[in-house]
Amino acid sequence: MARAIKDDGKRRDSNGRVLKTGELQRANGSYQYVYYQGKKRYYVYAKTLAELREKEKDIQQDLKDGINIESGKMTLNKCFADRMERRKHKLRESTLANYKSMYAYNVEESELGQMEISAIRPKDIEEFYIHCTTRKEPKPLTYNTVKLIHNLIFQTLGDAVRNRYIRINPAAECMDVLENHTKKKETLTSEQFNSVIEFCRSNNYDIHIPYLIIAVETGCRVGELCGLTWNDINNDTGILQIKRQLQYKNFDGSGCTFRITIPKTDAGKRSIVLTPRALEAFHDLHLRQMKYGIHCNTEIDGISGFCFLSSNGQPLATNAVNSFLYNIQNAYNKANPENPIPHISSHILRHTSATLLSESNAPLSAIQGRLGHASAQITANVYDHSNEDLEYQRKVIQKIGNVVNG
Repeated sequence: MARAIKDDGKRRDSNGRVLKTGELQRANGSYQYVYYQGKKRYYVYAKTLAELREKEKDIQQDLKDGINIESGKMTLNKCFADRMERRKHKLRESTLANYKSMYAYNVEESELGQMEISAIRPKDIEEFYIHCTTRKEPKPLTYNTVKLIHNLIFQTLGDAVRNRYIRINPAAECMDVLENHTKKKETLTSEQFNSVIEFCRSNNYDIHIPYLIIAVETGCRVGELCGLTWNDINNDTGILQIKRQLQYKNFDGSGCTFRITIPKTDAGKRSIVLTPRALEAFHDLHLRQMKYGIHCNTEIDGISGFCFLSSNGQPLATNAVNSFLYNIQNAYNKANPENPIPHISSHILRHTSATLLSESNAPLSAIQGRLGHASAQITANVYDHSNEDLEYQRKVIQKIGNVVNG
C-alpha cells in the first residue's frame, strides 16, 4: 500500500523526508546542497541524504570558523607555487632552485599534485610516498629523498592551514608509513684517508690529491671550495677566507649555469686557519696548473681566478667533483677488495673533517666555527669558545694535523 505523504508545504525527498534549506533531491535520486560564502554560491553532492548532511556539518563548521572554501579548491601545485613566490625574497637563490626542481620532478605531474588541497586526505599522501619508494620507473626514491619532498608538502599545506584555506594539515605524520632503512653514512678514518691519498699518488689520480687534502683539512662545503679564488688565501698568515659559493644549477628553468651565491648560512662567511698540509696542497695545486698550462679563463658574476679548475680552465662544478670522487672510490675498492673504503662524496669529506676534528678533542664550538654551522645544535655544542678566535683555531689545527697524519 502506498504511503501517504503529509502535505504541509515542506519540500521532501522521494522517501518523504523533509529537506532542509539548501537541500534538494536530483532527478537521478542523488542529493545536492547549495550554500553561500560571501556572494559566491557553491554546490555539494552526495548519493544519500545522510552523506550529504555529514558534508553539510563540515561546511557549516568551516563557515563558522572562517575557512576560505574557495581557496581550498586550489591544487597542491598552485599552493606550492604561491608559497615559493611569497618566500623567494627570503630564500637563497640556490635553495629556491633546489626546492622548485625537486617538487617539479617528483610531485607536479602526480595525481597528488593536481588534487584540490581541501580534498587531500592523509591516505592520499601516504600512498604517494609508498609509490615513490616502490616504483620501477623512474628510479625509486630513498627514504631521505622522500623526507625532503615531505617537508615541502607539509610546509605548503601548513601555509594553507594558517591562511584558513583548510582546517588541518593532512601531511602530519604521513612519513610514519615508511620504514627508514637508511644506513648511517660512514666517514673515512685517518688511516683510510691517507691510504686513498697514496693510492691516488700511484694510480693516475694524483691530480685530485690537492682537492682531497684541502676538503678534509678545511671541512668546507663543496660549493665553498669550488668558489675559492687565489685571492682568498693569505700565504703569510695561513688564513683562508670563505666568502662565497659557486653553484651550477638550473636556477630559472632555462638550463644549468654557474652562479655565485653567498654561503649557505650567515655563519658560512668565516676565516679558517689552514693546516700546513692544506697550505702545501694549495701550493701543489698552483704548481700543477702552471705545469700543465691550466689557467682560469672564466669570470662569473664578476669573480675570476678560481682555484679548482677543469683541464680546460673552467671552474669545477659540484657534479664534476662527486664524479671524480666516485671514480676514485670505485678504483680503490677494486684494487683493495679485502679492505674497501665507504662511499666517498663531497659531503662525506666534510663529515670526515668534522669527525677528525672531534677525534682531536677540539671543543665543539671550535668545530662549529670552522665548519660554518649556523647553529650550535648542529655540532652538539657544549663549549663556549669564540668562533672568531684565530689563535685558538691555530691550536686546534695542530691537533688536527696530528690525527690526520697519524
